[in-house]
Amino acid sequence: MALTISGDSMEPVYYDGDIVLIKSQPAVENGEIGIFIIENSGYIKKYGGDRLISLNGFVRKTET
Repeated sequence: MALTISGDSMEPVYYDGDIVLIKSQPAVENGEIGIFIIENSGYIKKYGGDRLISLNGFVRKTET
């Protein structure tokens, strides 16, 4: 499956309009990047255990 990135929260690794290939798996390990579904919206973020982390330093951390 492929998804198109929308937004700049994961720059400089992923940019708005990039296409990423994804695979389904039951879990991600701390520090891994994944697609997370929260309230029917998908986010590409780095998993931080108790929070999701944006790589772009200008974006606030997303609490889960």
